[in-house]
Amino acid sequence: MEHVILLHGLGSHSLTMSLMRTYIIRYSNYNVICPTYQSLFFASINSIVQKVIKEINLEIRYGDTVHFIGHSLGGIIAKVICASPLLKDGVKIGNIVTLGTPHNGTILATRVLSKFPILEYLSPIVAELTKNSSVINSIKTPNTKVGVIVGLGKSHIFNPIIYLGSLFLKDIKSHDGVVELESNLLKDTTGLICLDVNHVEMLWNTELFYQSLYFIKHGVFY
Repeated sequence: MEHVILLHGLGSHSLTMSLMRTYIIRYSNYNVICPTYQSLFFASINSIVQKVIKEINLEIRYGDTVHFIGHSLGGIIAKVICASPLLKDGVKIGNIVTLGTPHNGTILATRVLSKFPILEYLSPIVAELTKNSSVINSIKTPNTKVGVIVGLGKSHIFNPIIYLGSLFLKDIKSHDGVVELESNLLKDTTGLICLDVNHVEMLWNTELFYQSLYFIKHGVFY
């Protein structure tokens, strides 16, 4: 059996991936697994990975293939899972799509932490997502096909997350309201496309859904 694991972003919930989940179920035969994990307070990348793997292992069997689509932080979680020895034996790693993922850490996290240093205690994961973070730098690109989708759109409707993020990134030319273009870029990527969406609009954009599923099926973007 083939599965698609949908991984949400920082401080979010699996419900944010509901439209993507519905799309994949409608247009494919993949089994979709959409875990929820507490990812903001007192959480780390490693603690999230361990929790998600436990949930995935309950649904997969020896010989199954698992694909991943990760929004923002979810893309990083996907990469770490692929390299983890905790994943059930005999499981094959399929294709990965990352959506607005800060592969190289984010200027936003760096600046927010600088302004609110208490977050290093309350939300260790924010420190892990800063530029030049040792955690981020230690995460390798999996030996499989990885597609990167970058959002470069301005907000089409008012969204407080995008508004606040853009204030911190006002001197950065290209970003999606949360993650700057440079941070999305990944060495050894199989494919990269840019869409006219911001970080939040990725969660309901049908062109993004189509491209994501196409990459999962074929290992390339359409």
